[in-house]
Amino acid sequence: RRVARGIEDVCSSFPAGTMVATEGGPRAIETVQVGDRVWSADLESGELRLSPVSELYTREVTTLYEVETEEGSFSITGEHPVYVQELGWVPASRLEAGDRLVTEDGDPLSVLSVTRADVDGTSVFNFEVEGDHNYFAADGDVLVHNPAKCTKKKPSVPTVRGGKFGSWWDSMKSSEFNSHWNNASYGASFRKTIKRRLRSPGRMHEWVMVSRAEKARAWGLKYAFFADETRTATSSVRFVQRSTGATAGHGGSSISSYAHIEINDMIEVSATFKAFRLRLRRWANGTLPGYDYALVGGAKNLPSGFQ
Repeated sequence: RRVARGIEDVCSSFPAGTMVATEGGPRAIETVQVGDRVWSADLESGELRLSPVSELYTREVTTLYEVETEEGSFSITGEHPVYVQELGWVPASRLEAGDRLVTEDGDPLSVLSVTRADVDGTSVFNFEVEGDHNYFAADGDVLVHNPAKCTKKKPSVPTVRGGKFGSWWDSMKSSEFNSHWNNASYGASFRKTIKRRLRSPGRMHEWVMVSRAEKARAWGLKYAFFADETRTATSSVRFVQRSTGATAGHGGSSISSYAHIEINDMIEVSATFKAFRLRLRRWANGTLPGYDYALVGGAKNLPSGFQ
């Protein structure tokens, strides 16, 4: 018997680059976020509809299965259920040549071969879809299941003492960090704890704002660099509004608030730390077009990581 059992409890996944049918068209699975809508199927009525993503999952595996079809091939973890015409949900590892996969356009797609492959700690991704708990993915837009439950423990965030938090931060891949950072089921306390660790020992202005910790991980910033070279004592920070010449210290004023908004905007649009550093230096000097705030004293008053 090849039909999957207990699929609600299976943490199945695809590697990065696997395309998913979303509201805005095909997207790589690792870029899908909570709240995005993907195409799913009501298996009783056959109706296709857009359903929101409610959870994100990522992990590392050492084995994948390469499924070759008439439309190409895709990689998938062996336990991931794929919908086979006349059979229902079948784990990818049990697919056989001749199986006809259900697709988004309704035309069945024949399996040509299934091959197991050992891989070296490859990151894989999945998400939970509200309602139908399925979506269309890979070449040919094949109907696959999602985990209604996927064991995912909230990690314990260590203290800063003894370098424990720094080691934890440095060891976590950006994709893994994001899966935790964006997991709403953890509650607000998880993010708050990370922010407190990044702010330690306090009374510092973090130019890479702690509310954008996911950017710091995506940029590959090590904790020691973040703590020692991207922060300034709040008592030394003073902002200026270019259009009026008015100045204010860190916190407690509209000038400080709007300066922080502009810094956050620069973080958002910067794909790399290098790009952010260049923008921030120009901003601090008051020469970045489209911005109305700057740093009193200019870029020379930025910490060493921006020099």
